Amino acid sequence: MSFFANNLARWYRRQTSNLVSLGGVVSMVALSMVALPARPTVAAQDVVLTYGVFERSVSVESLQKLAETGETTPTLDFLLNVTNTPPEAAQSALNAKLGVSLGFVDDVFNSLPGEYALFQLGQIFYNKARFAEIQALRAAIVLSVSEDNELTLLEFFEKYPNQELYVDGRLLSEVGNTVANFVEDTGRSLAVPLAVIKDILDNLVCDCVVEGVLPLEDSEAELSVIPLEPMRP
Repeated sequence: MSFFANNLARWYRRQTSNLVSLGGVVSMVALSMVALPARPTVAAQDVVLTYGVFERSVSVESLQKLAETGETTPTLDFLLNVTNTPPEAAQSALNAKLGVSLGFVDDVFNSLPGEYALFQLGQIFYNKARFAEIQALRAAIVLSVSEDNELTLLEFFEKYPNQELYVDGRLLSEVGNTVANFVEDTGRSLAVPLAVIKDILDNLVCDCVVEGVLPLEDSEAELSVIPLEPMRP
């Protein structure tokens, strides 16, 4: 069973365990429709890539510098060399944009389908205790979108409301065996649920635009990220 199929089964079991009565349904919806978190006083300072017992920390400041100027640090050089990723490709990945309105994000990520999308992301992005903080992930997305109705990977790192954001490299290997696939698949894991939820909530009035997402009839939605060079053997 694939990584995301396993996640769906786990999420479904967790949700349905509470749906034992109509009261359970109402309680579940009420709990999911929580208010958006306030702007955090603490933001991520480091992104920690883990792979089994291996950990390597990269400062958000160095990622900002890479995104803005293309310049790297010794730590970034090491990671880019290991993944055979050119700095220009990493820079493009950090700056790749997903356009979506704040109102739409508010409605979507305070719904059960939106919580599932966050649950998926939380299997890869989590805190030091290896706990996926749904509200922290929601806050990072909302705070990123609130400034310009756009979400980028760099902004997600910047707005995550903890000093450290851990990224599970082993699960990344399941999602995609190259950095290019990871960026593309991570974008899809957010873009596809957004497109599906938008279709379900067809009576919702919003002005959201998901860049590069094809109509649902086209069988597969694609995020308009700039392709990265494939990993060299």
